[in-house]
Amino acid sequence: MNRLWLWVVVFIFFLISAAHDSYGISQAKPQQSPQEIYFQNAVKNSIGTDSNRMVPRYRNMVCVGDLWIVNLNADNHVSTDMIRGMIFMNSRELFSRVFSERKDVEKLSLNWYYPLPLLVGQRKDIPIIKIIMSRDRVNSVKLDRIPLWEVAGSADSYFEHPAFSN
Repeated sequence: MNRLWLWVVVFIFFLISAAHDSYGISQAKPQQSPQEIYFQNAVKNSIGTDSNRMVPRYRNMVCVGDLWIVNLNADNHVSTDMIRGMIFMNSRELFSRVFSERKDVEKLSLNWYYPLPLLVGQRKDIPIIKIIMSRDRVNSVKLDRIPLWEVAGSADSYFEHPAFSN
């Protein structure tokens, strides 16, 4: 009798999964571009897969003309200076890696997200630091030799959210 119940359960499970597949209920992941796969691997191999906030480091990537925008999650630290320092260190590593490995990237924007309070008791991940560098700038400043605090000044464009800097 127990075997009969086992077969009934397996049969019902099979019917349910077949119904999901035939009605398109199961959702397939969207196809990733080769560039997105590259950036996921570059982030994973350079600065790790997860931030210390237990969220994936890599968020997404989009290409707009010759500008490649990579959105990342920042780590949590004791002070904003330490968060900023880790962002600069990780950005320097990623800029150096991408521009040395990919000849098709002319401009790269790293947007770092971190939860900031919006209202009392509410926090939302928003971009706190955006750094844009071009291949020419990276070649001229020798990123691997500059101190961390000069990463912002070496960038083509640098933005820091006012709520983060205060």
